[in-house]
Order: sequence, then structure tokens, then C-alpha cells
Amino acid sequence: MPDSRDVQRWVKYAKEDYEAAMLVMPSHPRNASFDLQQSAEKYLKAVLIAQGIEPDRTHDLVVLLLAIDVSLTQDSRVVRAAQLLSFVGSRVRYPDRFEDIRIEEAQALAEAATELREFAQNKLVLLGIQL
Repeated sequence: MPDSRDVQRWVKYAKEDYEAAMLVMPSHPRNASFDLQQSAEKYLKAVLIAQGIEPDRTHDLVVLLLAIDVSLTQDSRVVRAAQLLSFVGSRVRYPDRFEDIRIEEAQALAEAATELREFAQNKLVLLGIQL
């Protein structure tokens, strides 16, 4: 069984989710939105694991972000990105909540996911993780 504390594995799957989202976005923005939220979630969980913290089993990106560093409440860009992706994640995750996502919304989510991706990658590099 794979080790759930393998940071490189989390990063690999986060990257795959991000790339998949970018590929399907024009024709399937709802699917892309889900993959973008998943990518950000995996990147943040990779940072927590690299810090020696067992991540909560949550899809709430704000919870994960603040577990990384509570002072991040001062960095409104990453918090807003996490809030946006968490909100939309609940709209595209469960069948009883499925909503159409327009391409413009998916593109805004891509910007938010990119913000969190860059944040996480920078944190991982600072922690000595080779990407």
C-alpha cells in the first residue's frame, strides 16, 4: 500500500489534476472546476505532510491553509483563492448540488488554483522538497 505521507506522491497527483483541468476546461468547465479544487487540496496537503502535520480529512481549503500557517489570514489573495475553490468544490462534488459552471467561472477558478499552487510550491521548496 502506498504511503499517504509521501509528499512527492501528493505533488505528482496535484500536478496531474491541475494539468487535466487545463486540458478539459474549454469543453467541460464543471469537470475542470472539480479537478482544480482537487489539485489545490492535494498541494496544500503535501505542504502539511512536509511540515510533519497529518492533514485533516477535509475538502475545505481555508482549513488546510490555516493549518499550514495561521498568519495567512493576512494574505488575502491566498485566502480568497481558497474560499473560492472551496465554495465551488461543493457545487461540483455531489450530484444533489451539481450546478453548471460557465467557462468564465472555470477560468477564475484556474487563477485561484494557480495562486494556491504557486503558494504551495514555494512552501515546499522552502521546506527542502525538490519539485
